[in-house]
Amino acid sequence: MAGLLYKDFVAIKGKLYVALMFAILGLALAVRMFVPAMYIDGPLWAVCLMVTLLFYFVVVGKLELSLIAADEGRKQNQYYLSLPVSRKQYVASKYLFLLLTFWAILSFSALLQTICLFNCENEVIQQMILLVNGLLPSLTCGFMILPTVELPFFVGIGTKRGSQVKTGLVIALFFLIIVYLFFGDLTILDRINFMAILNYLKGHPSLLLVLQVLAPYGVMLLYYLSYRISCKLFAKRGWEND
Repeated sequence: MAGLLYKDFVAIKGKLYVALMFAILGLALAVRMFVPAMYIDGPLWAVCLMVTLLFYFVVVGKLELSLIAADEGRKQNQYYLSLPVSRKQYVASKYLFLLLTFWAILSFSALLQTICLFNCENEVIQQMILLVNGLLPSLTCGFMILPTVELPFFVGIGTKRGSQVKTGLVIALFFLIIVYLFFGDLTILDRINFMAILNYLKGHPSLLLVLQVLAPYGVMLLYYLSYRISCKLFAKRGWEND
């Protein structure tokens, strides 16, 4: 398993991403220490927040697909048969690698936000940083949903056909939305009182706390179910036809 994880780390050029993370942390710390807080509090926090979101988007938009695509080739069936691991372990390595990647980004983001908070003089920015830090686990869970849905396609039927299915589903969803906008009952949107929902959530902070606590468990359950589905699809996959 460790060998598979390291292979994936090398395949996606993991050392480059790790070096980039440390460089960003070092640069943010240098700016925080040597530039007066009155000039840098807001811009530094905004840039760090965008960097955090960018890393998440890179994982769900590129690295997830690269993990599977790196192993696919003309002789992939011989490659899989030569591995001293079971097929379940191979699939598990993909899910574990992505899970570790999300954990690394979560830790990186928390450190980056802490650097922004270091000697921050703007009380509003301080409150925003603390709010973002509290929402980081929920944000990570939100980004994990996409790999949870997509990995069974990529693992079970390959990246090429999996991407085709993904594209087809997106187009179908877009088409359904367009059809609904033209022929559906749009008055339902007028009946949704967003301010009432927001005020209700503000009046019940314990509900938000419960959702924040339970969200990671719910996403991890879906992640595990996705893994089980991928294992079944992977076992039935006909390598000779790829």
